Formats: sequence, C-alpha cells, structure tokens
Amino acid sequence: MNDTTDSSDSSDSKQQRSPIAQLILIAAVCGMFATVLTGTPLRSANDRSRWATVWSLVHRNTWQIDEIDRDPHWSTIDKVRHRTDETEPYHFYSSKPPLLSAIVAGIYSGERRIAGVDLRRNPKDVTRSLLLVLNGIPMALAMWMFQRLLVQLDLSLATQCFVLLVVGFGSMLNPYLSTLNNHTPAAVCLLICLVTIVRMQQRPQELKSRDFAIVGLTAALTSCFELPAALFGIVSFVWMLTLDPRRTLWCYVPAAVIPLAAYFVTNWMVTGGIRPFYAFYGSDKYVYVHNGVPSYWSNPQGLDANTEGTLTYLFHCLMGHHGLLSHTPVFLLSIWGWICCGRKTGNSGLRWVLPVGGIVSTVVLIFYLTRTQNYNYGGNTAALRWMLWLTPFFWFAMLPVLEWLWKSAAGRRIGGFLLAASVFTATVSLPSPWTPSWIYGTMAQAGWIDYRTAPEAFEPARYSVFSTWPTDAGSEGQWTSSDGSRSLNLRCEGYRSVDGKRICDLLVTTTVTKSGEADSILETECSVLLEAFDAGRPVHEWLFRRDNNQLSPASTAMVNLFRGMPDSRRFSPSGIRYFQVTTERPGYRCDRGASRVSVTDPLLGTCWHRCDVWYNEDMPFGVLRWKQTVTREDTREVVTVTTWTADRIAKDIP
Repeated sequence: MNDTTDSSDSSDSKQQRSPIAQLILIAAVCGMFATVLTGTPLRSANDRSRWATVWSLVHRNTWQIDEIDRDPHWSTIDKVRHRTDETEPYHFYSSKPPLLSAIVAGIYSGERRIAGVDLRRNPKDVTRSLLLVLNGIPMALAMWMFQRLLVQLDLSLATQCFVLLVVGFGSMLNPYLSTLNNHTPAAVCLLICLVTIVRMQQRPQELKSRDFAIVGLTAALTSCFELPAALFGIVSFVWMLTLDPRRTLWCYVPAAVIPLAAYFVTNWMVTGGIRPFYAFYGSDKYVYVHNGVPSYWSNPQGLDANTEGTLTYLFHCLMGHHGLLSHTPVFLLSIWGWICCGRKTGNSGLRWVLPVGGIVSTVVLIFYLTRTQNYNYGGNTAALRWMLWLTPFFWFAMLPVLEWLWKSAAGRRIGGFLLAASVFTATVSLPSPWTPSWIYGTMAQAGWIDYRTAPEAFEPARYSVFSTWPTDAGSEGQWTSSDGSRSLNLRCEGYRSVDGKRICDLLVTTTVTKSGEADSILETECSVLLEAFDAGRPVHEWLFRRDNNQLSPASTAMVNLFRGMPDSRRFSPSGIRYFQVTTERPGYRCDRGASRVSVTDPLLGTCWHRCDVWYNEDMPFGVLRWKQTVTREDTREVVTVTTWTADRIAKDIP
C-alpha cells in the first residue's frame, strides 16, 4: 500500500477511469430506486406502526394513533396503550422510538404543502416518494462514497466490482428499502461513518474538521436508529479522541449532540421519560384488554410465541431460516476476514474498522441471545432484522480476503458461488421483506420447523355454520347477505322427543329482495336430531325435513345452506378472533373456523368453495358471521364472495 499523497492521487485517477465499477454502481442505484418506487406500502404491522404516527403528526398534530388505527388497512399490533396521568383516558401509540417517524413527518409535511398529496388517500405514491428521500437517495450517496473509498484503498478492480455487486444486488438490506424501518437508515449512517473513518485512517496527515463532524453526526444517528449501536458510538468517540482531542470536542461532540438531543426530546414528548416504549415489553403497556379485546401481545402467536432454546436460536440466527450466513453466504468471507486478517491486514485504512466490526457484531449478537423474551428472529421477515444495520462492517471485513481470493482459480469460483447465492436470496425477497424467505418456506415444507400456534380443536366436530341451538321456543336469529338482496331467518319452534330421540323443530325462512321489496319468500319446516348433532356428525345425518310431523331427508339446497358449502367437509379451527363492531362497544370474541371443498361447475370448471365462520355463543344459533368464497381453480379468479352477518350487529357496523 502506497500512503503518499501523490501516488494515491495517481491511483485514484487511473482506477476511476475504469467504466466497469461505474456501470455496476449505476445499475445498483437504478435497481434500488426501482425497488423503492414499485414497493407496496403498509405490508407489515411494523411499518404501519410508524406510518400511523406520521399521519397523526401531520394531520392531527398528535403522537396518538387512535383514529387511524381504527382503519383496518392501517391498524397495527405494534402499538402500546399509554396515559401520562391516571385521570386521563388511555390512548394508543406506536411502540417504535418516535425520532424516525418525526423525521418522515417533517418530509411529508413539506411534500404535502408543495404537492397537495395525502398519505391516506394516495398511500402508494406518497410512501414511495417519501421512502425515495429517506432510503433510496441516502443509500445511493453512501454507495457512491464507498465506491470512491475502494479506489483510494488501492484495491484491485476485481475486488471493487465484487464488493459493489454485493452491496447493490446481494444484500438483505435491499428488500427493506421499500418499507419504513429503522434498519435501513441506520446502515446508511454506519456506512457513511465507516467510509469517513477509514479515509481518515488512510490519510492521517489530511484530517479535516468536517470529517470529525460527519463521524459524530452519523455515529449518533446510527445509535438513535439502533440502540445497540451506542457501543459503536462510544468506540468511535474514543478513537476520535486519540486522533485529535480538540477537534473531537469542538466538531464531533456538537454534531453528535444534535440527533441525540432530538432522540431524547421526542421520546420525552411521547412517553414522558427517556425510555422508549419497547423497554416496557411485557408490562401493561403491551398486555391489556381494551373494549373487551385483549392486545395481541397478551397471547402472541407463531414466531412471536417461540420457546426455542438458546443454541437452537443461535443456529437459526447464523445458518438457519433467518441466518446471516444462510441468507448472505458471501458473509463467510467477512468471518474469514475477522478471524484471519484483523490487524494483520497490510492496508492501514482497515486496521481499525476490521477488529471493531468483529467485536461490535459479536457483542450485538450476544446481546440479542440474552433477550429470551423476544426469541422471534425479528418476526415474519425476510432476514434477521436487528443485525441488518451491521452489514457495512461485513462489507469492509471481506476486502482483504478478496484480494487474496483472486490469486487462484478455485478462489474465484468460491467467490462467484457465494455471490450468486447471496444475490439469489436478496432478489427473491425484494417484493416481500415482511414475509419469511424461501429458506424458511423450504424448511417448513420439509417439516424441519413449525412455529404455528395450533388452535384448539372443535369439540364436538363442526360441519355447519350453526354451532348451538336455542334453549327456548320462539327464539330466532336473522342474517343478511352482504349485498342486502337475501336474508335468512331461523326460528326455534320447540323441542320434542320421537322414539326416545330429542328433536329441535325449526322454521327456516329465506327471503330474496329486489328493488326494496320482498320478491320471494320460502318457508321450510326442519328438524334437528340433537343426538347426531352433539356427536359431531355431518349435516345430512342430523338435519331433516318435517312434513306432517314426519321426518324425511332434507333437500340438498337446505343441507348446503346449513353447511355453507355444496359438499360436506369438517370445519378446521383457525384460532380466536375478536370482531370489533364499534369503538364504543366491546369486541365479540369468536372461534374462527374455515373449510373448503372442490366442486366441478358445468360452466366454470373446477371451483373451490370456501366458507369462513365466526362462531360466537352469545349470538343466536352460535354464529355471528360467515363468508362464502368461490374461486376458479385454473385461473384463481374469485367468482363470488358472499358474507352473511347477524342482523343484531349489522346495524352497528360502521
């Protein structure tokens, strides 16, 4: 490595004329911008939590998200219930630290005034433009700075191109560019900070006050976006003191104070203290019952209820379904760089960043391994989210290894394979960062993992949308279809015994309405054989037609009406759901059930008939709502969707 200014400048001008690295940089930036501008907003409770705060700040001038959280498209489980005084009512707030949402709200407020846009009316256009400013452009700037540094480090063109390909196409950071999250801006800030530090280390005779300020600002911002990064902030401060104490105090410290002050001030405005809401995980801020509906965190499901041991969790964090190395295999070169190179690297610019990166990454991993309450891998996401901000450390760590790798054909093949595998996983995850990766899906399909929370089975088995029968004669229930054209009324006529078998007599009335008037009314007298129903038998074994007090098999149409489908299939439980009608009334606790059958239609071909049921014991005949969906098997086209809702609650639905 030639450290003289003249030779370094000569190297810069020579290397920068190579078009290959420039083309890779341009292609990567275009790909990143395309990812941002084609992303679908509000895909996760995580980013909806922040977007809800942004909307509330700009449109309602409050941190409270009560209003927008009532909208099903914006509702989130990543919220807390909080009040500053016992005499005040509770309000909902995002569980995320508020600084990032405040920054985005400031950008959105300016865009709204200039362009007249509305986040709630045009979520796609507004979120994409905001994320381009927050994620896309800063990432492009950081990558450009990184590319210039690679030239200054006098690395081979092969190494430069390889690393740029990793950053631009093989990083699990890229899928998160299209979503509002704290990991992307944290990684961008860290990359800018490391580029500046390495440049200062590379040319200690050219230290500038501006560089001290940049390091202070970006190190502090990284710590604000990712609290474990505070360790890196402390290390960077100590290192700056060794370089130049005076400029550290006069440039680094003031620049760092700005974001740190903003972090604590915004947190105080929201929580009334300096601790962020997620520091209260497990308390009554997360675990509560509001309007009769318990919070999600009262009974977390799936990955959020994970009870794996530490060794299993560590394996999946490194090599398993959320693994750093399984999702980005090229990071194996980074591990090699930390273990074998470290301070032995011949490049003076990397002698600080390599050991610091290895130590900080290890400490952060250990820190999260100790948080046994949150062994959920960051949730149903494409990557190990809470390690994403460390990605720039991995990029720097692979540089000395790459210089050695190109010396042999076998090394070049290994590097190419690791890069291709990393690009594949990152590309597959681009459209859906808030869903598990293909590795997770493959392992689940093979039966190696199963994080599903199995709901309790129905006892007895259920083959009908109706789960109970009234105890009193004269009790009735009515349900109306979603288009208002049909209604169904069931009336209990009484109970009797026939040949020692108890029977419930029903009057079933179906009404078809056109132009506001009843077009046709059909009344059918039916009887339910309670012994067969209580034993969990199919509908045709307990539903009969009553004619002159004689029981005969019920018509196919009547049997299909009771089971909600054109064929018999047991309903599978899908967990407890709370049906919230209005914000003033408690939610209805429902046992959700679902079933589907395949039926051949003479016109449409094979179709799937699916029925989803919301069972509720307080409703007449034990059902609050059921939804029937018909989908063509060949085209997956939804043919019809009909929802039946109990009239008792239909009038309250907003």
